[in-house]
Amino acid sequence: MEEENKAISNQPPAAQPADQPQKERANPEMEAVQANMPSDKRSAISDQPVAPPLPPPKKPGPPVPPKPTPPGEPPKKIGSEKKQKSKINFILAVVGGIILLFVIFIVLMVLMMSRAGADNPVMRAFGLDPAGLKAFLLTVVGISFGLLALVFFVLMIIGVFKLVNVKKGDKEARSKGVKMTVFSLTPLIFVIFIWFVLYNFIGNVQISAEQVIAEIVVVEPEDTTELEAPVEITFSAENVARALIFGGLDIESMDWDLDGNGTFETPVGAEPTVTHLYNRRGSYEVALQVGIAGEEAYRNYTKVIVIGEATFDASPATGFAPLEVEFDASDLIPKGFKVASLDWDFDGDGRYELEGPDNLRPDYTFEQIGVYNVHLRVVDQQDNVENYYREIEVTPSDVPLLTAVIDSTPGLTGAIPLQIRFDGSESESVKGKIVSYEWDFGDGGDLQAGKSVSHIFNDPGTYTVTLTVTEDSGKTASSTVTVEAEVVSSIPEAVITTDPEYDEKTEVLSGVLPFAVEFNASDSIDADDDIVEYQWDFDGDGETDQEGKKADYTFEEAGTFDVTLTVTDSEDQSDSTSITVQISEPGVVAIMSADPEEGTAPLTVSFDGSASSTYEGNIVSYEWDFGDGSPKTITGASVSHKYNAVGSYTVALTVLTNKNESAETSQMIYVREIPLRACFNPSRRNGDAPLAVTFDPMCSTGAVSTYTWDFGDGEQSGSRKPAHTFEYPGNYTVILEVADDKNNVSTYSDVIVAEGELTN
Repeated sequence: MEEENKAISNQPPAAQPADQPQKERANPEMEAVQANMPSDKRSAISDQPVAPPLPPPKKPGPPVPPKPTPPGEPPKKIGSEKKQKSKINFILAVVGGIILLFVIFIVLMVLMMSRAGADNPVMRAFGLDPAGLKAFLLTVVGISFGLLALVFFVLMIIGVFKLVNVKKGDKEARSKGVKMTVFSLTPLIFVIFIWFVLYNFIGNVQISAEQVIAEIVVVEPEDTTELEAPVEITFSAENVARALIFGGLDIESMDWDLDGNGTFETPVGAEPTVTHLYNRRGSYEVALQVGIAGEEAYRNYTKVIVIGEATFDASPATGFAPLEVEFDASDLIPKGFKVASLDWDFDGDGRYELEGPDNLRPDYTFEQIGVYNVHLRVVDQQDNVENYYREIEVTPSDVPLLTAVIDSTPGLTGAIPLQIRFDGSESESVKGKIVSYEWDFGDGGDLQAGKSVSHIFNDPGTYTVTLTVTEDSGKTASSTVTVEAEVVSSIPEAVITTDPEYDEKTEVLSGVLPFAVEFNASDSIDADDDIVEYQWDFDGDGETDQEGKKADYTFEEAGTFDVTLTVTDSEDQSDSTSITVQISEPGVVAIMSADPEEGTAPLTVSFDGSASSTYEGNIVSYEWDFGDGSPKTITGASVSHKYNAVGSYTVALTVLTNKNESAETSQMIYVREIPLRACFNPSRRNGDAPLAVTFDPMCSTGAVSTYTWDFGDGEQSGSRKPAHTFEYPGNYTVILEVADDKNNVSTYSDVIVAEGELTN
């Protein structure tokens, strides 16, 4: 006992004196607990006998001091290890719960996918695809459980490493290594097992094709309830193909029967859609035949399309009288259909105006106002009859059937002697042809005839000029204009010159900021030589900026400016002229000229963009857009282009520099129609009778639509290049009358002499 007390007294944290009994040094924490107990319990505990001391070891050795607490670290409290274990158990429970919920979620998703397919309302509401969901679940399971297994595997490796490297005799470290290895290996095996089960379960789920789609899809039109022939319908085989592929089937072929005749003649190509034109009414069973690898029989998918009443085309179906309508029944006649007769009743009186097999696209003019129920009867070679109807509405027109129109050049007012050219070519007859133009100038002179005439008014006054046109039916129409012929002194003419010079064709002067220009009005003209005032407006605001024959002006802002010169003589008569000044920022400037700017078709125009310039670098390309639909051309600065059609065209030039800067400019080109003029050349003008002559109208100009020949011997012809024999001697005046689509006419005559002796 004395040796034991001595060993205890040698321990570093000596809590009791060496001469006190062992019972008093048993446990200071227990002493604290006893101090807080009631006296009766505390006395009972103190009265208990003390256990005898353990016998000494057989091989006594030096005493092992307890492991000291590291400096700065509080001593471990009783129960801390239990709390740590509780935390670990809580974390494991949470992780296990999450894994369990995740497994339940995956199972529910698989059940929803396999049992309901695309018809499941939840999947339909979220736009989920069963096959797509299957692939997604496989990916999620693989990634999630793979990562979890990797974490447990790493923990297991760490535990094994600790176990291998534990010091001999360190039971606590060995115990921790074993626990870490076991606690990592067990969930690793569990995770791998669940991973394997879920992955195989999802992978073996079969999605039925019938769950994805049960019919062929009509892509267009969206509404197939009230279809009328002719109608184009677009079908899609995409959903059928997807459904079969999702079901694990291998598609070998897909073919359409679009007309319901039982023949699958249209294979599905690279695109899953096909469009078919249904020309006739009826019910069509559209079928899709699918060949599956390993299956002898084809799988067929069908859809019934019902097409209602069809009718023929009419253009226009309504309009002003007289109304010319073009009918077209081609969409009613299927390919290979044998037509015996196409009979048309246009006015609804029960009588067919046209009968026969060649009336597929007839024209008809409705002269009277009203609603007409046009009837088409189609008869095939087996005498089967189909009847089609369509209403045509003819309304009153507020456009006169015959109009006289007067154009004048240069104008209707001027100083005497005033010469004006009057033109009535814009006059129009809707139903007939204008045969005469008669002019009354209102000055007491003789009447003049002709489509275009010139007249000089020598006396001052106001004159009413009247044009009367007469059509072949005898109807007439008139139009009037008023001419003012005045006695006035000479009016001055304003003329601008500039330095630098401007383009006289385009009347455009271009420059770069700052742009200084010298303007000069010295070339202005006045026969009386009494110009007293020169006014300049440089910015187009209508206000005078400078006065005098010469003016210097510097443009400080970029933009387009109309510079106007107004000259006034002593009688307060004035004249103005303008040019355009285009000012650009320092950079590239596009300038274009055209020659000619107008003319008759066909018109060849030469364009020049060489005046274009750039502040820095060089111009490397000129892109021309001729405005007539022809492709854009990238060439040099000069180019030519031919316009074959009448019209006005906007030509655009874009220039590009090596600094990748560009500029654009444009100009109008006007192409007029060639005037209508009759002309012909006979193969000979004289010879012995009978005299055979060929007449060639190649020298005629304009858009000639009809030729009318009068050979002067009572014979006529409507041929373009006729041949005629003059049987008897005599002088024959041959007259050619040509007309265009606007009923404009022109005549030309020549004399043919058939020589020989006249016989009684």
